[in-house]
Amino acid sequence: MTALGTGPGRRRARTASVVSTTLPAHAASAGAARRFVTAALTRWCVEDLDETATLLVSELVTNAVLHAGSGVLLRIARTSDGIRCEVIDRGPGRPVMHHADPEDVNGRGLELVDDMSRAWGVAPAVGGKSVWFELVRAQLLASSSASATEPMP
Repeated sequence: MTALGTGPGRRRARTASVVSTTLPAHAASAGAARRFVTAALTRWCVEDLDETATLLVSELVTNAVLHAGSGVLLRIARTSDGIRCEVIDRGPGRPVMHHADPEDVNGRGLELVDDMSRAWGVAPAVGGKSVWFELVRAQLLASSSASATEPMP
């Protein structure tokens, strides 16, 4: 923990935990990424995010391997209300969201990220780009929406 100050009324802030791994430009990297995510979320006791996080990370790693043709750095950060996942590759350009037709076999990755995450984006990274997304824990969403719908006294 990092102390913000001393004395009465001062709070301590927890620094976010961060884990990362590098994965090669290989189709098997998506599976390795899923296992890495599950291990991190289990360690942080946020398993409720595992299903969504593993799906979205798998999509981003697959995109990086297929379209950027490079290995990736996968970074996961524990935040105060959930997680932030980041896939960094060495490919040029920005990923483009496609609106797949029902009969299309692929092309839904970024649509899934857009639909299932709280926020996502693309940022420049040294030698390439970073595609990231954030997930928030369901309990926190439920409690914040419940308090938002309660009538004011």
